[in-house]
Amino acid sequence: MLLTEVHHIRKSSHKDLYREIDGYCYCAKNLYNAANYLIRQCDRIHRKLGLGETLLNWETEMLEQVNEALRLYNAGKAKTRQKQYIDESNSFIADAYFLSWYLKSSPEYKAMPYATCSQICIQELCRSWKAFYKALSARRNRPEAFMGLPQKPGYLDPKEGRGWLVITSQNLREAVSPCKEKQ
Repeated sequence: MLLTEVHHIRKSSHKDLYREIDGYCYCAKNLYNAANYLIRQCDRIHRKLGLGETLLNWETEMLEQVNEALRLYNAGKAKTRQKQYIDESNSFIADAYFLSWYLKSSPEYKAMPYATCSQICIQELCRSWKAFYKALSARRNRPEAFMGLPQKPGYLDPKEGRGWLVITSQNLREAVSPCKEKQ
């Protein structure tokens, strides 16, 4: 059984705490949008390659960067655990492990209070992308079950948007553990 708690912090009663958590939720939105941008661009580049269109210079650079990162990520991994390169036959990089590894040095990733918060934010986005691809596949098999095309996960609002901040019990223990005695 998975136990969770949701805490709603009111702006009026805990101003400092509210401001700090709101800042982290803003950072979660930035990380979500950065990872979503990467996934969407790889998907777009894949589609252009599949249609035989010429890539722009920045698209070629991005493709080379991502594929080099995939090569480094795959180094030393078992063949069954390796991720495919982005090309005309594959666009899927919505893998939380790879994206966390790829983005861990980015300012958006580092702005989160804990690495687990960043990883969970990326996992949620990857779940959305997997659901999108699953819905596309289901629509091909049963188009009558859908009212329209499934939509790709969108970006969160750049100014007013906030992402989910998930803090695990492990993080809370670290935050509230008593200080070690000075020796």
